[in-house]
Amino acid sequence: PRSIYPQASSCRPPISVGSLHPSRTCLHGQRRIEYVLLEPYKFIISKPGKEIRYLLIKAFNSWLEVPRAQPDVISQVVRMLHSTSPMVDDIEDGTQL
Repeated sequence: PRSIYPQASSCRPPISVGSLHPSRTCLHGQRRIEYVLLEPYKFIISKPGKEIRYLLIKAFNSWLEVPRAQPDVISQVVRMLHSTSPMVDDIEDGTQL
């Protein structure tokens, strides 16, 4: 399958995320693992969305009169969890990065 994630020019050819194993790493390998794990997340969160979850959290904040800092933290956590869902699907499907 073709990946929607961008390739880094300094990285080797595509690999399966499922084939990564910590015991097979050197310094370059460690950097590659970090790239493979972080770049899909960075790509997903860079795409504009409707931010409906954030708007719902703001609405509940207004209705329940919750201090502002708490909804911001909750919103960040929800965004992170939601954004990683497509990554888990790609890992389960064996998508090439």
